[in-house]
Amino acid sequence: MPGRNMQAHPWHVLGTGSIGGLFCARLATAGSAATVLLRNAGAREAWHAAGGLLVEHADGHRQQIEAPVRIPGDGGPLPRHLLVATKAPDTLAALAPWLPGDGEGQLVLLLQNGMGTSEQVRARWPRVRLWNAVTTAGAWRETPFHLHCVADGETRAGRWDDAGNADLDAAVEHAAAAGLWQCSDDIRVHLWRKLAINAVINGLTAIHRCRNGELLEIAAAQAQLAPLAREVEAVAAADDVVFDEPVLALAERVIHLTAANYSSMNRDVAAGRRTEIDFINGYVVERAHAHGIAVPANGAVLAAVHALA
Repeated sequence: MPGRNMQAHPWHVLGTGSIGGLFCARLATAGSAATVLLRNAGAREAWHAAGGLLVEHADGHRQQIEAPVRIPGDGGPLPRHLLVATKAPDTLAALAPWLPGDGEGQLVLLLQNGMGTSEQVRARWPRVRLWNAVTTAGAWRETPFHLHCVADGETRAGRWDDAGNADLDAAVEHAAAAGLWQCSDDIRVHLWRKLAINAVINGLTAIHRCRNGELLEIAAAQAQLAPLAREVEAVAAADDVVFDEPVLALAERVIHLTAANYSSMNRDVAAGRRTEIDFINGYVVERAHAHGIAVPANGAVLAAVHALA
C-alpha cells in the first residue's frame, strides 16, 4: 500500500509558500507523516492559530492539514528526506539549520523556480543525496496558510547526480507510486524547459508591470520575446539540452494559457521583495559566459529587473 510506504519514509517540507503548501497537502493525502519546517517561533504560533494549512481545490474540495511543525533549535533527529520549496535565493540559508554536516544520510529534493541552486547545494553539502523536481501545478496564497490550487499540473522528479546514499531514494520512489510525481532519468531537460519559459516571460512581466497576456499587447515587450527565446535555445543546446519544440512557441502557449495571471516575479517586484532573476535569466547568462555565447537580451532583462528590485 502506498500509504504504508509513505509512513515508512516521512518527509519534512521546507518552504510553505504556494507550491510547498500544495505538496504538503499532497503528502498528507498520500498518507505521509510529513512535518513542516518553519522559520521561527512566530511562524509556529501563526501556524497553530490558523489551525494548520487550508487548501482549497479547484473542484471546491477544502483540505485542512494539521501537520506537526518544527523550527530551528527544537532538537530531535535530523530530517532524512527534505522537500525544499523555498525561493531559490533563500535555499542555502533555509537548509543550513537542517543540514549541519556534509549531508551524509540525508536527501534533499529541490522543487523551485530557476536553476543554479543544485550546484550551490552540492558545493555546500557534498554527500547529500540530491534530487530536483519540476511542476506545472499552480496555486496562490490568500493568507500565509490558506492556499487556492488552480491547476493540478504534472510533476517530474529526477536525481541530480550519484552522490550520497542511494537507499534514501526509496522515499522518492514511494512518493512516485503514490502519485506525487513521475520519476525522470534526465531531470535537466525538464528543468531547462521550465527555465526557458520563465526566462522569456517572468522578467518581462516585471519590467512592463503587466499580466502575462499583456506581453503580446505591449509592442516593446512583444519585440523582446523572440530574441530571449533564441538565446535560451542556444545556451541550452551548448549544455546538451534540445527542446522538443521552439522555445518561443512554448512561451507563447503559456502566455495564452495564463493570460490573466501575474507572474511571481511581477508580484515580487510590486511588493519590493527579492526576485529569482539570478536563477532564471541570470542562470542563462552564467551558462552563456561559460560557453562563450553572447546573450544581450537576457543580460538586459537581468539588469533591468535588478534595477527594479
